[in-house]
Formats: sequence, C-alpha cells, structure tokens
Amino acid sequence: MGPNPQLLFSGHPYMHVDNRKSRVNPLQSDMSNAIDYFLLEPIRRKHMGLLKFRVSQVLHERTNGAFDEWYVRRERKRRPPKLLGKPEFVGADAIRDVVGVLEKDGCCILPRKLAEADIAEIAAFAFSTPAMGAGDSKPVPITPDSIPRNTARHVWEMNQLIRLPAVQRILLDPAFSQIAQDYLKAEPVLTSVSLWIDAPADKKYGAHQYHYDNDGPGFLKFFFYLTDVEADSGAHCYIKGTHGHRKPDPFRLSTIYEDDVLHGYYGADKEIMFAAPKGTIIAEDTAGFHRGSTVLRDYRLLLQIQFSVLDIPNAEDLDGSIRPVPIPGLAPELRRPLAKYFVPA
Repeated sequence: MGPNPQLLFSGHPYMHVDNRKSRVNPLQSDMSNAIDYFLLEPIRRKHMGLLKFRVSQVLHERTNGAFDEWYVRRERKRRPPKLLGKPEFVGADAIRDVVGVLEKDGCCILPRKLAEADIAEIAAFAFSTPAMGAGDSKPVPITPDSIPRNTARHVWEMNQLIRLPAVQRILLDPAFSQIAQDYLKAEPVLTSVSLWIDAPADKKYGAHQYHYDNDGPGFLKFFFYLTDVEADSGAHCYIKGTHGHRKPDPFRLSTIYEDDVLHGYYGADKEIMFAAPKGTIIAEDTAGFHRGSTVLRDYRLLLQIQFSVLDIPNAEDLDGSIRPVPIPGLAPELRRPLAKYFVPA
C-alpha cells in the first residue's frame, strides 16, 4: 500500500498506513537515517519482522519483483499447501473456480454474500465503538449521521475486531485461508483484520487514486462490503491482469498513477468497477492497480482481511496491543495461518 519501499505510520496507531505524498526513500537519505529506519527502529520496537518487511519492500522495487518471485518459490517449499479443513462458506469447487479467476484477472467476486446477521453485528459494533481517523489524537464516536469530515477514512482497532463473533465466524471458516493458500501456493499467514468507514471529506485521500500495494512478496486480500456501494459512494476499481509483481518500466514504482495513463497502456476495457450490494465479497491481489472511488454521498463501511506469505507488521503489532483470542476447538490445520490473532483455548 505504500508509494515507496517503506512502512509508514502517519500518527495513526491502528493500521499499516501509506502516505503517497511522501517520496522519502531511506536508501536515498543519509546513512544514519537508513540505519535507524532498517535496524534501530525494529530493535526499539522489539519486532525484527519490521526489518524483514521493510527490506522486502526495498528489494521489490530494486529488482522489479524478481525478489518477490524468489521469496515465494522458497516459501512454497518451506510451507507447502495442505488441506486446511472443510470449508463451510463455499465448497471446494467454488474455491477452485475463484482461484482460477484470481490467477487470470487478479480479482474475483465470491459466489456467496456475507450473511445479513453478520453485517448487522459488525455495523452495530462500528456505530457503538469510537474509531480513529488519520491525525486524530483520540478515538471519536461514529454514527451513520455523524462522521467527521477531517479525514476520508476512520478505522477501528484490530484487537477489538478479532473479538467479534461475526469476524471469528469468517476467519475460522477454512474457506478464506484455503482460497489464499491455493492462490499463493504456500501456507498463508493472516496478517491483518481491518474495518474502516469512508465518507465525504474535506481532504483528498491517496487510496482513491490508482496505485498498487507493495505489501511483501505475495499476498491476497478479501473485501467485505457492509453497505450498498455505488460509483459515488466508494465503489472499488481494479485493472484486471495487472497483478504480476514484475511491472512495465513506467509503472514499476509503488506510487500514484493517473487513470488515463494506465488506461492508455493497459486499455480502459480492463478496468472493472465493483459497484455492488452489501454482503458482496471480493477476493483481490492488490499487487494489481486499484483504487477506491471518492465518496460523494452516504458512506462505505468495509471489512478487509489479508493473507500473505510474509507477515506484515502493523502498528498494533508493534505497540504490543494485539492479544490473541483463545478459541475452543481451534482446528489444528488453522493454528499456523491464524496464529497472530487466535490460539487454542
């Protein structure tokens, strides 16, 4: 999600944040800054995974994705795919079809929607729990009729989300882990669980412009629409077939690109807009070019889960606030993929 080979925290305590206006590359600054960025900060935060992730971001851009391919090949040998349990949400045939579309296009709508009861439970949590906006010093209450305009996005803590029964029902069903594994061809790691709301705002938001995510060597995200979404209320857009980590030279950097430039190279017919009803679930490799549509009316409430072959640190990991939830009867097959957030009771 970043424009540069770096992980940035813009004062926001609860999510992995990208700042597309910044073009500071630690390797192009002085040596002391680079040492602090790559070594001293991970040591201070007691999280060497931060070093590993930041180095992978640099190597992605320096090798134009060649490092990513090497790393994923290695992980496929170290963590080969296996059966992760019996999925209930969608069956084996549907999983195979979804993975086939993902391999071809980089994105796919799942054949089943999220249950209304789960949507209602997550929405009830959002509108009864304070959220954080970029630059906010403290959480603020959010209601459908009162969403602050100081930022286009507000988010909730992962540590709270993983305790919601509806979120647990999603993550403990092997279907999503299995889709991620079958697409990545390696046992995946659940790296983040995010809930955010986008609404009309006084400032532009970088994620509403085309970019690709530099989130490590291999990853897959699922987006759960919790509201009806149209073109002017936050519809997600994607340019099909752009999910390879090796990019054409004009587009190799993870930064913002203008729509017409990408359309001119890839073809406007490759763009898909996911204007869809609530409950829609999109599986997507966001190494492909994508953006959200600027919200001009209403709001978009969205849940995202991300799987990866490399753990992606987020701010809650680094400040030690993630407390894994004990789960009675946690399936042995899911213990490694979900270990960051769930442990056997």
